Amino acid sequence: DGPSNQAVPKVVKRSLVFGKIRRGEPVSHHHICVSFQYPLYHLSGNEIQSHGTMTYEGPKSIVFFHAYQAGSPDTYRYYQYQDGTMRTPYLSASDGKDHTAASELIVYSGEYGCADTLLAAFFDYQAESLSGESLKTLALQKIYSVWFENNEIQTTDEKFSVTAVNK
Repeated sequence: DGPSNQAVPKVVKRSLVFGKIRRGEPVSHHHICVSFQYPLYHLSGNEIQSHGTMTYEGPKSIVFFHAYQAGSPDTYRYYQYQDGTMRTPYLSASDGKDHTAASELIVYSGEYGCADTLLAAFFDYQAESLSGESLKTLALQKIYSVWFENNEIQTTDEKFSVTAVNK
């Protein structure tokens, strides 16, 4: 047990969080805010740029599709020719060639795991171009998307929050 002003709550969905907060009153989980951050990157020309940090609350399954090397783990997943052309691991079922609908697409959900989230959005990322309507349909299933159009952040999540990078 610690001092009465310290809380060591166990968060249980749709229940109360019990802890000692000043006078020991029970506190609903709706009053405890646990925030997380996820960086947003965008390939602009030949340069990967940071566009800020997405802030969200609670656990989320996040899938980051990208058509470029984003650090050392990607070294063996992508191939870059001397002229700068990049080959991605995303192969089209229709012609067997690699291509993506955008340089990146982030999809996330608090309802589904990473595998289900990835599978739900995979064909959107493999399409000839990203379809805002298709991504809105995913949002109806509580799978939200973040992508870039003309270097501007787009999203299907009304609660989306981003802290921009000072440029």
